[in-house]
Amino acid sequence: PTPHSSSTIASRLRAFSKLSKFKRAALLAAARHLGSYEHEELRCIFQKVDVHHQGEVPLTDLMEYLTFAPASPSSGHQWVAEAVKVLDAQCKGTIAYTEFLAAIMDHNIEERKDLALAAFRGFDLDGNGTITSMEMGRVIEDCDSILPGTLNEEAELDFAEFMKLLKSG
Repeated sequence: PTPHSSSTIASRLRAFSKLSKFKRAALLAAARHLGSYEHEELRCIFQKVDVHHQGEVPLTDLMEYLTFAPASPSSGHQWVAEAVKVLDAQCKGTIAYTEFLAAIMDHNIEERKDLALAAFRGFDLDGNGTITSMEMGRVIEDCDSILPGTLNEEAELDFAEFMKLLKSG
């Protein structure tokens, strides 16, 4: 389902900020391969937030947009700053179009083989059907803390194992 209101978008952003770095990177890879209908719906939402029509949203604009969303019962509106910090992992002060799509799209890509496979291929840099720790490290900084004990230098992750990681969030 595609979010249509600021509260639904806020809910997706809040959920995205709580996902593992691995899952966020997988969503980013998958966002580039959304179907045309879903992509168009999410693009329209992005245009509502991208009031300056720059193809990226300044954090201040996103925070202003999210002030219309209901507060979290446990942390009030503090979650907004926390979510924005996760979204702006590169400290650019903006959220790029694809990053925004990854954050608000349906996070259950493991239920859609086409998107899960697209995400897998985003990690499988040499295209040999497996992901090495070196490839994982190129896609995600500090992959050792993300996947402790999952990959050693010689280990490889196949698509079935990748799917298990996606399901774990």
